[in-house]
Amino acid sequence: MLPDTDEQDTVRVAERLRTAFAATVHAVGGRAVTATVSVGFACSDGADADVDALLKAADEALYRAKIAGRNRVKCAWQGSPAQPAKRRASRRDDDRRAHTGDCACDDGTSCA
Repeated sequence: MLPDTDEQDTVRVAERLRTAFAATVHAVGGRAVTATVSVGFACSDGADADVDALLKAADEALYRAKIAGRNRVKCAWQGSPAQPAKRRASRRDDDRRAHTGDCACDDGTSCA
């Protein structure tokens, strides 16, 4: 849970986790192993946010990330249908370039 965190910052946190995990060599049974991680998260506009619905949406986003090829970030949006369009309109180009994963929202738009 990242309360009071907007979607762009959540993407940044998820990307840091994803890239740090992939860059780490793990010792498993005496062998050096590298692995990747997929991240699913859900954002809400805060209006009447239902924690159970958010957790379910984040879990579904995680499975979409795995199906899409793993080592990805996927998100889900809960709230007003106007919010995804507002998010797209307010993003800056450098935010899009800073994101290296494959994040797509339920409405089919890119999250970063």
